[in-house]
Amino acid sequence: MPNLRLQLPCALLGLLLAASSAYPADWPSWRGPTQNGVSEETGLVASWSPIWHAEFTGRSTPIVLDGRVFVIGRRGEGIEHEGVVAAFDAQDGTLLWE
Repeated sequence: MPNLRLQLPCALLGLLLAASSAYPADWPSWRGPTQNGVSEETGLVASWSPIWHAEFTGRSTPIVLDGRVFVIGRRGEGIEHEGVVAAFDAQDGTLLWE
């Protein structure tokens, strides 16, 4: 028989997280806030100039949330590599933690 003491709090937590709204500038999930790869922002510039650049190996969709950019990558070569998660300041690219 399933343990309802564990399942109910987990389900409620899931509903709470799903119902929470993100800030308009946040990009909290793969393909964006509406998960369709399209930004609903208006008045955007026609060409972009990067405001910062960070050396980081890996392929992931950056997650922008609360003024931070989170990325997943890797360090090392072949079977010797290890996974890395890092957070950067969204304004200036400062590495906050890895």
